[in-house]
Amino acid sequence: MDNIRNFHNHLVENPAISRIVKDKISPREKTWMWLNFRGNGFNVSYQEFNKDYVENLKNKNMVLGQITGQYEINFIDERHFDWIADNARQTKFLLRKIEESNMLPVNFEQLLGQVSNNLSDHITAAIDYSAGTLNIKIQFLEILKTSWEEITQTDKALNWFNKGDSADKINFAWEWIIDSVDGIQKNCAQPKNHYELLIIFDFLDHTHIEKLFFINSMRKIWTQRKYRENLQDKKQYNFVLTKKAIAGLDKIAKKYEISRTQALEILLRMESIKDSHIRERLELIKASLDFQ
Repeated sequence: MDNIRNFHNHLVENPAISRIVKDKISPREKTWMWLNFRGNGFNVSYQEFNKDYVENLKNKNMVLGQITGQYEINFIDERHFDWIADNARQTKFLLRKIEESNMLPVNFEQLLGQVSNNLSDHITAAIDYSAGTLNIKIQFLEILKTSWEEITQTDKALNWFNKGDSADKINFAWEWIIDSVDGIQKNCAQPKNHYELLIIFDFLDHTHIEKLFFINSMRKIWTQRKYRENLQDKKQYNFVLTKKAIAGLDKIAKKYEISRTQALEILLRMESIKDSHIRERLELIKASLDFQ
């Protein structure tokens, strides 16, 4: 009875509680309230809390005033979350960054799984629950946004692993990473596809330029390995080419990031299939001789 009397006394003093009792509270606010009760030692599931949260608040009146005292200063405007998507990769990266700031309790990600299937809601709840003024939270979100934009700069270069022998390339990339990056296996499992490889690179504590260097190194080693494999069934021949021909060959090789030998093989293969360029050239030479 005393609990209920105290609860009603709080109604007069705290407009936040009045909104709760009148069921004017949003799912976002309810999540924040539940997380706070969990943080104060009330080990109740979100489903149980949500079933009759007003009664839950009455029964936990001893911390109600303490929690609702912070109620009005914890919710920054939703427009600050507009850049966050319902995306597993982004959510994983952002939650890790928030956890690294020591703003969240252990196993926070598992708690959020009880609240919503929408992953962007998890980031909103994490920021709402974290300590700090509204301005601090806004500034922290801007830092997270910048970090995410920097992380995704590497995505274009990583598209190479999604072309051709994609599965073999990804396995090779994982072998290279575990040989070259300390401790990566503690945080990440071997990627099974291109998407999971992107997440691996999200976890690398290196700059965009350093990651590009890693990718370039992998590509060179991969190309050399494939070239040596192809040499097993080939014989070596020596040709004398004009400087102009060598320059043209080098230009093609550089453009497509292949060796001179690979460029020659492709050109020969295409000529044998189409049978057009050499024939046209010979006809032009013959016509020129006839004209003379």
